[in-house]
Amino acid sequence: MPTDSPPLSEKELIDILADPVLFCQAFLGFKLRTYQESIIQDCVNHDRVAVRMSRQAGKSSVIAAFCLYWAFLNPGSKIVIVSRTLNQAKNLFDKIRSMSKNSEFIYSKVTKDFTTLMEIHGSVIRALPSGLEGKTIRGYDADFVILEEAAYIGDDIIESVVLPMIGAKVQNKVIAISTPIGKGFFYECF
Repeated sequence: MPTDSPPLSEKELIDILADPVLFCQAFLGFKLRTYQESIIQDCVNHDRVAVRMSRQAGKSSVIAAFCLYWAFLNPGSKIVIVSRTLNQAKNLFDKIRSMSKNSEFIYSKVTKDFTTLMEIHGSVIRALPSGLEGKTIRGYDADFVILEEAAYIGDDIIESVVLPMIGAKVQNKVIAISTPIGKGFFYECF
């Protein structure tokens, strides 16, 4: 973990928490590229966001940073990362964990840190594999769902298992990120 940084004034903390780009720089040491700034602002301002980009373009990194921002600003949130395989879901989860450990301030708010579950500032972040039929994710509920490599998750799983996770909650988010392939739910987002 990094060394201690000087304490922030209340105004400085409020300013940082009001701006996800500043949050990334100040607490995560993550300088967003211009297109990543647009993505994170879309995530703040919209309940449904789809990000289609090539591999290694930084989509998972910006979503990991947003996940920490959201968890921190919305204590008690239930955030679920769903991907077809556990390895894919865990890859994003591990980015979130790594980013949190880069900030003494953020990591000091982590109360549980397991292989696929983290509790931070009262919010829970969980990584789950959908598998081929979605059986492994039935029964979970969430305020915020991230569909990692969404193009590879079956449409029937998204419609009958993932979207019901958020149910009729007033404040909920679904962010789908993927490399482009085939047609289906993710394709229809565009």
